[in-house]
Amino acid sequence: MKKLLTLLLFTCHLCLGQNVKTDIFGHLNYSVGHYRASLKTNIFEDLIFSDNQHNQITFKKKYLDLEHPNQMDLQENRINFFLDIIHQHKLDKHYEATYSVDIFDKVLIKDNRNTEIEIGEDFHGNPYYSEKINGVKFTVKKDLMGAWIAEGEFYSATMKKDLFNQYIYEDNKGNELKISRNTYQRIQRKLGSEQRVFLHFIEMLNI
Repeated sequence: MKKLLTLLLFTCHLCLGQNVKTDIFGHLNYSVGHYRASLKTNIFEDLIFSDNQHNQITFKKKYLDLEHPNQMDLQENRINFFLDIIHQHKLDKHYEATYSVDIFDKVLIKDNRNTEIEIGEDFHGNPYYSEKINGVKFTVKKDLMGAWIAEGEFYSATMKKDLFNQYIYEDNKGNELKISRNTYQRIQRKLGSEQRVFLHFIEMLNI
């Protein structure tokens, strides 16, 4: 399965941060060797990443307000956000994507490689993730019993809590993980939500 486009997470980039400079307009610029990248704000307060490999990624203001509320005002957070994008896309060329939010507060991610992602809540208020790549659909949702379910054309996985408060992950490739409550909570604190924990295991076991 193609590596999932995941929401960007803040990580530590103390060394790489030394290569980031702020210009007179407040835009961030990165330069190492032959690689150049920038993170600029347009008149609509969207953030636009671009580099000299013809990559361009637009983060709409409504998306930033929903996923990173009040965080982009801090320079350190903005720099870490910038460096995360560089880390994820520095090997790409001619990649274009837009992160936005529709009128129903669903996150929409679309790129020029036939990938469409939708993240929101179902009628019961449970979060879901829907991904379509070249017409092939992959979904992640939570059922009424609290179990997480992933379904794709050639892939399926579940994650649920057992009677001993362990989290059990299983998929149709024969992978099985048993995660203690403490370990699960530690991972969730780092990633931010149950859905992201489940997506993390799916990605980790399908690289």
